[in-house]
Amino acid sequence: MTVTVTKAYRFVRAVLNTASAPEGRLLKFNPCTIKGGGKEENPERPTATLQQVFKAAEEIQDRYRLVVLLATFGSLRFAEMVGLRRRDFSMLDDGEHRFCVVRVDRQTVQPDSGELFDDDPKAKGKRPVTLPPFLVAEIEAHLNAFVGSEPDAWVFVGPKGGRPKRNNFWNIWNVARKAAGMPEVHLHDLRHTGNTLAAETGATLRELMDRMGHSSTRAAMIYLHAREERGKSIAAGIEVMVSQITNGGDKTVVVEGVSEVVSEEMGHAGGTEDHLTQEDRPLGTVFKGSTSKNVVERVTGIEPA
Repeated sequence: MTVTVTKAYRFVRAVLNTASAPEGRLLKFNPCTIKGGGKEENPERPTATLQQVFKAAEEIQDRYRLVVLLATFGSLRFAEMVGLRRRDFSMLDDGEHRFCVVRVDRQTVQPDSGELFDDDPKAKGKRPVTLPPFLVAEIEAHLNAFVGSEPDAWVFVGPKGGRPKRNNFWNIWNVARKAAGMPEVHLHDLRHTGNTLAAETGATLRELMDRMGHSSTRAAMIYLHAREERGKSIAAGIEVMVSQITNGGDKTVVVEGVSEVVSEEMGHAGGTEDHLTQEDRPLGTVFKGSTSKNVVERVTGIEPA
C-alpha cells in the first residue's frame, strides 16, 4: 500500500475499533482485518553525492543556491526554508570555528487556493539547527545580496519580491538537478542526503530526531542504515583479522585503511614470557603448549565446570 492509503486505513481501523468496543457495541466486530494493512512501506529514496549537491548549487539561480545547501546540510524542508526570516540566523564562535545556527520556528503552507500562510513546522518540529562552518560565508553572502535589512525580512524571495511556491520552484530545481546529473532526485531527497550524512557522523537516534524535526523514532530509524552498513564493515574487518590468526603465519591485514600486523609468535601479549621454573610453580599447575612459540601458559589442573 502507498503511504497515504496506509494512513487512511489505520485511521478507519481505529474508528471501527472504537465502534466495536464492548462499551458501545455499535458493530459486532471490526471488519478491518487486512494483514499488514497498517504497515507503511516507503520506497528507498535516492541520495545525492556531495559532488552532485555542489554542482546543483552552482547551476541553480544564485538567489536559490542557499536552498540547495540548507536542504542538504541543515536537513530543512522546502516549506521551512520558505518561512525563514533574517532574524532566524545567528552566529556563534567556539574559539576554533564560526558556526551558524538557524532557528526553525515556522513553515510556509501553500494551500490549493489562496495566499501562502505561516504555520508551525511539521510534526511540531520547532528546533535550532547548527550548520557546518563552511556555510557561514554562504549565508552571509546570501543575506547581503538578496535579503532586506529588517529582522523580519524573508530570506528567500523571487526577482519580483514574492516568496517561491512549490510548483514554480520545481521548474527552477529541475534545471539544476539535470545539470548536476541527478534527474530523478527531488529537492526533498537532499534532506534525505543530509540526514544520511548526519547518521554517518555517529549521531544518536535522539540527535537525528532533533535535527530532522521529528517527534517519532520511525523516520529517524530510516537514516541509521548508513551506520548499520558501517557496523557490517567493522564486523567484516574483525573477521579478517581473526582469520589471519587462526590460519597462522605473519600477515598484514588491511581493513578500511587500517593496517595491522598479526604475528603468530607475538600473539596478543606481545611475547610475554613465563619466568617461573617448574620448581617455583604452585602445586597443581602444569605447562600447556601454546600456539605461540615463545609463550608458555600457566593453567591450573582443575577441570572447568
